[in-house]
Amino acid sequence: MKKSIYLIIAIFIFSTVSVFAFDGGFFGFGAEINGNSSEGAAVGGSLSLGLDLSTHWAIGMKTAFSYAEEVNTLEPGILVRWFTQAGAAVFYLQAELGTAILFEVDTSQFTFMGGLTAGLQIPMGKGLYIAPVLRAGYPFIWGAGLSLGMAFNNPRFENTEIINR
Repeated sequence: MKKSIYLIIAIFIFSTVSVFAFDGGFFGFGAEINGNSSEGAAVGGSLSLGLDLSTHWAIGMKTAFSYAEEVNTLEPGILVRWFTQAGAAVFYLQAELGTAILFEVDTSQFTFMGGLTAGLQIPMGKGLYIAPVLRAGYPFIWGAGLSLGMAFNNPRFENTEIINR
């Protein structure tokens, strides 16, 4: 488990040291329901930060958290995101890898976390967007939510009618 934490720290340091070599980026936060529960659903949220490598690729970090009666979960991880234009909106697929920390009544444990997310960034103007998202993976099994984000210096939103009004 320590190796995955060191890997996340190394990628974060690499990405922040090289931040001026990137064209743009994004940050956002979201709310979701997911399967981080032994019964029913858990509620939670997330915070993401990413840097664009090109018009179609970005790397970044994401931390998600969720709450259920029997367990609270924290999911720090790294992400790789692929974008494609979908009219005025931007569709993306995202791969996530990291560690899930499960906090139970009198114990906590670390486990592998990995998953795939699909989202649709709908521009709201001046770089702001909302994005409905669906995700699947381990240990959360499934997730659905809505994110609010800000894209900066982002070529994907430059030619959309909504942004340029």
